[in-house]
Amino acid sequence: TRLRKKAYVEELKRTLTELVAQRDAADLEKRQTAQRELEQREVRFRVIEEFLKLRGRNETVFPRWAAILEDGFVLTVPYVPSLYKNTTGGEVVGFEQKLNSVELVMAESTVFSDFLQSSRG
Repeated sequence: TRLRKKAYVEELKRTLTELVAQRDAADLEKRQTAQRELEQREVRFRVIEEFLKLRGRNETVFPRWAAILEDGFVLTVPYVPSLYKNTTGGEVVGFEQKLNSVELVMAESTVFSDFLQSSRG
């Protein structure tokens, strides 16, 4: 019985060690996931912030736009026929205009900026 008791205690120690290792690994994974998600949110926020700055300034430097708009993106903006009557490009569906190139986004930004400037005065 003494040998069985010793074997049982050793098995309990091994099981406990494994459970602690699994718990620690799960905790580490949760922390890494949380950190990764935080970093993704921060990057997304910075990209949106930069996009709004470029649009607000009506930036005309192509590489600045291209740096934040990835290949295959689609930007959907409201379509107002009286505002965009001189704009070509972009797919119009109902009251939405879908822009899928840097050039189209830059053109829309120019039209929008012109609209805002004309409504000031």
